[in-house]
Amino acid sequence: MKGVKNLKKGIASTERYNPNNSELYWLKKYHDKVSTLIPSALNKCVLDAGCGYGLTEPILLSLGAKKVDAFDIDKEAINYCQDKNQSKSLNFGIKDFNKTEFESNYYDLVISLDVLEHLKNYEFYLSNLSKSLTTGGLLFLTTPNKDKSLGLNKFHIKEFTLEEMKQLLERNSFEILEIKGVSSSNEITTISKFVPKIILSLIRNSKFLHKFLVDKLENFHQEDPKDSSELVYLCRKIQIC
Repeated sequence: MKGVKNLKKGIASTERYNPNNSELYWLKKYHDKVSTLIPSALNKCVLDAGCGYGLTEPILLSLGAKKVDAFDIDKEAINYCQDKNQSKSLNFGIKDFNKTEFESNYYDLVISLDVLEHLKNYEFYLSNLSKSLTTGGLLFLTTPNKDKSLGLNKFHIKEFTLEEMKQLLERNSFEILEIKGVSSSNEITTISKFVPKIILSLIRNSKFLHKFLVDKLENFHQEDPKDSSELVYLCRKIQIC
């Protein structure tokens, strides 16, 4: 699933953290977003719909989650998570979000981090996230802001504007409680745009250089959603009469 889009399955390969490389940028991004913005997971049954290599699971357990079911289509990632898992509260499994469902009316909190933009059947995915939640349950979802990204990321099948996301969430029985914006530091953005890819590759493969740049320059900060590169949604499932 890495490197090119797999449109037959309706899934774009993802820019995900890989523990076998020094992808510290993604580690910091996920940790900062989840640990600072996610609602309370205390005593909740949580679904992580797109867990990758399991970056968020230790955070969810530290926040008091009672149980976490974490799924991804990437077999390599799930195998890694299962091998490393030492908690009875964690369950990892493989699912294709374009066609498989989750357990209905079961979870108190669902998280979806940078998944929606990689799916062709995104409406089906969101509908199933909604069905999986108990009434009043919370959805914590992040996705790029199309107005800022301009849809240029080769890994993304479809990105959404603020208004498009509002309509999509409301169609699937979600009430938006809060929208926040998160952006990367200007220095990292500039480096990514203007430094040749071969140099970026060398930096990523150098544990020391990559760690130094991420630690010193990267700072994921909140700003007005309209101006941010990524949108963070906190929603509540509502009962449809």
